[in-house]
Amino acid sequence: MRKLIALVIILLVLFSCEEKIDWDLDTRNLPLLVIEGMISNERKPHRVVLSKPVTELNKIPEPAEGAIVAITDGTNVFLLFEDPGNPGTYYTDSTIQGVTGQTYYLYINWDNREFIDSAYMPPVEPLKPFIYWETQKYPDFYLLGDQTSDDPSIVKVYYDWSHLVSESLKEETRALSYYYSLNTIDVNEMFKPDQEKVYFPAGSVVFRKKFSVSAKHQNFLRSMLMETEWKGGIFDVLPANIPGSNQGRAVGIFSASSVVSDTNLIYPLP
Repeated sequence: MRKLIALVIILLVLFSCEEKIDWDLDTRNLPLLVIEGMISNERKPHRVVLSKPVTELNKIPEPAEGAIVAITDGTNVFLLFEDPGNPGTYYTDSTIQGVTGQTYYLYINWDNREFIDSAYMPPVEPLKPFIYWETQKYPDFYLLGDQTSDDPSIVKVYYDWSHLVSESLKEETRALSYYYSLNTIDVNEMFKPDQEKVYFPAGSVVFRKKFSVSAKHQNFLRSMLMETEWKGGIFDVLPANIPGSNQGRAVGIFSASSVVSDTNLIYPLP
């Protein structure tokens, strides 16, 4: 009995100890610029966000202001303009619309340095049929069917039932989910942690938007997901830098996507 009590005490001590860890981050040869940008076949302002790399965990990135930014298809050149209220964020005008099957080039001149990247816009397959069902766990609430697909893509799902409740309860009446479909087989994806489920009532509006993904974009997403959503499963990978543009010592991704979308109203099921 005494041995058992001693063993329990030892286990409690071992699992209750906290040790401060000082991360020794290698700040040598840091990239000069972080790029996040996309052009799609939607007619709208297309955005490119530029920031400086950080050297501390959870530090807010500093915007890269005053850059010259342009997107070209080899014939036409679209200049981007910095948002006065949001430094480091650059937009095309609202009339620009990308073309499926086209390759686009991003040009950046910042701090007297040039950065160049390219992105191919693949076609996108139609969205899956819109299917939902009532849950047993929460009567009168529903779950959306799986939105992953066979083609490499991202499906963004926005839920909104704020119009069904009073103003004081609107804070928890919207949700956003992402579904990633890649044509690679990764063991840490197969054993990834469960994604949080979104339960929504009848009368909700569900907006879906599907983005095509090129081979280059897919490689970036795969590395990003290994460090984020696929992290914490049975099979984890060692932390590593996410690949991106290496022309001009930049990281991040400039992508081009064809997009399809729909809007759905949730009716009570019989």
